[in-house]
Amino acid sequence: MTALAPPSEFSILIADDHVDSVEALAALLKLDLGCHVLTAPDGRQAVQQAIIHRPDVVILDLEMPFLSGLEAARQIRTISSADPPLLLAVTGKGLSKTELATIDRHFDRAFAKPPDLDRLMTVLKDHMAHAPVRNRHGSFELSEVITLAVREIAPLVTSKGLTFSFDFQGPCLMVDGDAAALQRSLRRLFCGAVACLDEGALIFSGEAVVQGEGELKLVVNAAGTGLLGQPTELSQLVELMALKEHAGVHSSGARTAIGECPDTGARIDYASLATEGVLFRSEMTCHCPGAQVDTAPTNLPEAARVWVVGVDDMPTAALQRRLQRLGWRTSRFDTAPEAHAALAATPTRPPELLIVIESAHEDHESPSPALEDLLAFSGHAFQRIFAVASDSPVLKAEQPVTGFEVRVAPLSPLELRDFSRRLLRAEESTGFDSPTVSAGLADRPLVLIVDDNEVNRIVASGLLQALGYEVATAHDGLDAISQCRTVPPHLVLMDIDMPVVNGLDATTRIRELQRLGRIAPFSIVAATANAESSSRADCIAVGMDGYVSKPLLLTALREELTRVMLHQA
Repeated sequence: MTALAPPSEFSILIADDHVDSVEALAALLKLDLGCHVLTAPDGRQAVQQAIIHRPDVVILDLEMPFLSGLEAARQIRTISSADPPLLLAVTGKGLSKTELATIDRHFDRAFAKPPDLDRLMTVLKDHMAHAPVRNRHGSFELSEVITLAVREIAPLVTSKGLTFSFDFQGPCLMVDGDAAALQRSLRRLFCGAVACLDEGALIFSGEAVVQGEGELKLVVNAAGTGLLGQPTELSQLVELMALKEHAGVHSSGARTAIGECPDTGARIDYASLATEGVLFRSEMTCHCPGAQVDTAPTNLPEAARVWVVGVDDMPTAALQRRLQRLGWRTSRFDTAPEAHAALAATPTRPPELLIVIESAHEDHESPSPALEDLLAFSGHAFQRIFAVASDSPVLKAEQPVTGFEVRVAPLSPLELRDFSRRLLRAEESTGFDSPTVSAGLADRPLVLIVDDNEVNRIVASGLLQALGYEVATAHDGLDAISQCRTVPPHLVLMDIDMPVVNGLDATTRIRELQRLGRIAPFSIVAATANAESSSRADCIAVGMDGYVSKPLLLTALREELTRVMLHQA
């Protein structure tokens, strides 16, 4: 027999920006139903509350700031696809036939404002009587909580003039634990990385690996490269985060610390070096029931195309790579007018998905791209997504962006999978033309990063992926020689100062093997903190093709690798 939810365990979430209405309805539901009632003042917070608390019923006003009730419903259904709550819509606006059909697709019931309380109570009591107990006490979808933590910190990143990328790899699983505690833990981790960096770039990444039955290892990295704060400031930050700094500082200036997160018990590691960057790492074991919330489609048409529009290199390139892992063929445009011009000029069919990323800018008084540029796409039938920052004025606008679904960036793994599922459900999912742009992961040039410092391997990987390269890593010169013999890369980014076999000696050996025909030819670029002119001359003398200084910066890395790759071609 199915267990029924007692009133004390039954949970209802009400989201409405009219505070008085929310408080009155919440008080009534508590009194009459004896259930737990949560409230949210806007759609964005409603989604977060739904992820963390997993309510049995969600009542959404359709007209809310930051995220409309309809968009909130779509996201909640995606997140809770394995165990959805009852979704109820309330609205005071007149609805067209199209809007009514849309509400029917995303909500279980709809009520006009003010709702008929007798009918509402009947619906809720019926659901309480027949709904099974939901596993809301300590069960949540892992990748969504990590994405929320990145969205929360994103405005702080851009306010400092920094750029960032985000990626998550692993299955979309329900895990047991405290979602709010994990979000607090990740917020602390990300804030630490932001505070360390005065200028440069941040790479936020998460990886979940199933270790055994019911166990999942979660590793989250917040790595940064660029201009670090003063040593005294970094020490104060480490102390503030309750991390224990290892005694003494390495002769190179490297600092390391370790600690335990007070919220989750996760192990926290810290490392920084002015010439490399900074790394905060969280590592913990999660328990999971084993049910996968969603799986990546494996049968996307070979020519399924997505156009990504975004002027910011790192977030745009990171999104491209995540889509490519799901099987999409991607093309990128800097601006919406460029994409529209290509759409008008192309002789073949348009893309199946268009994602426009709002540009990060300090004043945030008006969205970029301009909304009128987006209207040019309104006559097309393909999926159209406008990904905006969590503090974007678009989310506060009374009128939605015509023809676009507004989502908060970065897009979550479940959202990307949902876009793929829609394509597979569409009638156009067969009979695609051959792709005009080859942009899969296999098409990316492979760069081997050789560095004995983990911070630099993570940072360099993030920057190179943002520039459109696929990456492999080697921890030392010996490993680099071995990997080059096994899978020759298109280019090697070689650290100079490494133990056992340094970068100069490793390059000398690789060039010797290439002359003997045992390794395919490719370029080698030095990456070193040694700014002396003799260092550059030494690199050239052993056969290196280029030279970049640490800490690595996106613009300088792009320019040098582009120059070297063009010369190699």
